[in-house]
Amino acid sequence: MRLVTDYIDPVIEDLLLTVLNNKDLKEDIARELEVTYLDEAKEEPSLPVDGIIWGINRCPFLNLIVGRSSSQINIIFLLDTGSPNCFVSSEVLKTLKIEDVCSAFETSY
Repeated sequence: MRLVTDYIDPVIEDLLLTVLNNKDLKEDIARELEVTYLDEAKEEPSLPVDGIIWGINRCPFLNLIVGRSSSQINIIFLLDTGSPNCFVSSEVLKTLKIEDVCSAFETSY
């Protein structure tokens, strides 16, 4: 496992999603994806992953089942193929019981 060093530090990353709010994510998008956001996943992860196109800007969203320890939860991601990084909210980190944010940047190659 190595620490990823070729990324934009989230402290200086300026990401503004004016087309999306927490209510949209937890209610409208989750309903269309037929999941409960940040709730325990009721099925096993599978491929291919289905998603939706949502909103006035037609943004692609998908639900991925993410696990840590013994729990697996539904996390809805905005798919941005132009971004080299994946960002999650502090609410997601808290649900996954990640207290050390730096551990989220560790990966294996």
